[in-house]
Amino acid sequence: MTHKNRLAVLLGAAMLVLGAAAASSAFAVEFHSDSSTGNTVITNTTTTGTSHKIDTAGNNVTCTTASFSGTMAGNTASAIALEATYSGCTFFGVSVSLSMGNCRYEFKANGEAAIIDKPGKDCSAQPITYKALFLSSCHVTIGEQSGLKSVAYDGGTTDKGTITITPAISGITYTATGSLCSKTGMQSDGNYTSGTTSLTCYVDTAGVEGASTPCWVA
Repeated sequence: MTHKNRLAVLLGAAMLVLGAAAASSAFAVEFHSDSSTGNTVITNTTTTGTSHKIDTAGNNVTCTTASFSGTMAGNTASAIALEATYSGCTFFGVSVSLSMGNCRYEFKANGEAAIIDKPGKDCSAQPITYKALFLSSCHVTIGEQSGLKSVAYDGGTTDKGTITITPAISGITYTATGSLCSKTGMQSDGNYTSGTTSLTCYVDTAGVEGASTPCWVA
C-alpha cells in the first residue's frame, strides 16, 4: 500500500469515528426545558393514590406523600438533582419519620439514579435514615451511591407539559441495625419500586419560581 493510500485509509477511519461520535451525541437522551431565562425550577405533584415504597432490611417503608424540588441549569441537561421530603411513612404498620439528611437524588436522563450531597452538605455525615420503634427497633441508613437502575420517564416531544418519574430501582446499599429488622448489617438489596411522580417546570427568575414552562425528556 502506498503512502497516499495509507493516508486515505487513516483519514477515512478518522471520519467514521467522528461521525459515530456525532451520531451518538445527537441521539443522547436529555432533559429539556423551554425556560426563557435558560434555568428552570422543578417541583412535583405526587400522583393521587400512589405510595412511595422503599424496601430495605427485608421490609417496606411506605410513604403516602413525597415532595421533590430542584433546579436545572441550562435548557438541556443530562441529569437533574432533586431534594425530597416524605410524610405519612410506616414500617410494619408503625409510623416512622424518613429523613433525607444531607442527601438528595440525582436522576439521569439515561435511566440511572444516584444519591448525592445536598449543595454544601455531606451526605456521608448525615445519610438518609429512618428508625421504627415497636417493642424493638429497626434503624436504617442509606448513604451516597451511584449507578442505580432504573428510572422510567414519561414526557416526550409530543407532551411537553410535565415529566413523570416512575422508579424501579434495585441494588440500593444500606446499613440496618435492630431486632425489628429482618436483615441487619450492610446490605445491597434495597429497592425503590413505587412512587410515580409528575414534575412541573417553571421559569427560574433569579432564584424565584416564575411562570410555568414546558419540560420533557427526549
